[in-house]
Amino acid sequence: MAEIVGASLPDERVRPGETLPVRVVLRPYAGKEFVEVVPVLVPRTLAGKTIKIDVAAGALVRPDVPKPENLRGLMENLRVSYPGKSIVVSLSTPDSGVSLRGRLIPSLPDSALDTLRPGNQTRRADAYRVADRTLHACDSLVSGRQELTARVRPDR
Repeated sequence: MAEIVGASLPDERVRPGETLPVRVVLRPYAGKEFVEVVPVLVPRTLAGKTIKIDVAAGALVRPDVPKPENLRGLMENLRVSYPGKSIVVSLSTPDSGVSLRGRLIPSLPDSALDTLRPGNQTRRADAYRVADRTLHACDSLVSGRQELTARVRPDR
């Protein structure tokens, strides 16, 4: 069992379309700290945006699944999870997507969100903000979570 005790980026310069080596510091029970490097591809769509980088144990991360419309959908959602022997790196932005009628619709402008989430109805879309996720397998169970914030350079 190892706990995530730190996370860092090698450089402040985050470029869209490149692979970012996220350094994750792990501390095993009764052992010395060690570093796992998780390669994370930064999507070009994040150019010029501020991103939150969430580094967490797989068991702590809830996969992106649409809100279930029926019992079958609920059962399918319960079966989806990340392994306990993994690190999940999530990139998120202030932009939102929505979960609507059993589907995930990413990256919508605010005007579309307002239309899909009217205040005068009980059945409306639920917002979510994850832009991308990377799963990294580990040799032991992982616990813990760390967060970073970075600015992605504008794409030229």
